[in-house]
Amino acid sequence: MQFYTNHEAVHFEHLGEYIRDRRQSRGYSQRELAGVSGVGLRFLSELERGKPNVDLNLVLKVLASLGCDLVLHDRSLMWPPPLMLRDEPDDV
Repeated sequence: MQFYTNHEAVHFEHLGEYIRDRRQSRGYSQRELAGVSGVGLRFLSELERGKPNVDLNLVLKVLASLGCDLVLHDRSLMWPPPLMLRDEPDDV
């Protein structure tokens, strides 16, 4: 499984590293992020270490607390999607 950050593919195994980096860049301790996210400290620690078989619902809570979304993408479709450009701005 892969997830994307800034339109670049990242292997699922690196999700914990990504979460740890985001947490640290926001100045949260593990205990603080666990509390804000409503997950246990042990869960967050294991998630950051890349433990397999994590509860996706709890991962989504952690990501939401960091201001991140998890995006599901159909691999049969182009990625990243083309930008929708408009010729002229609407008159107001």
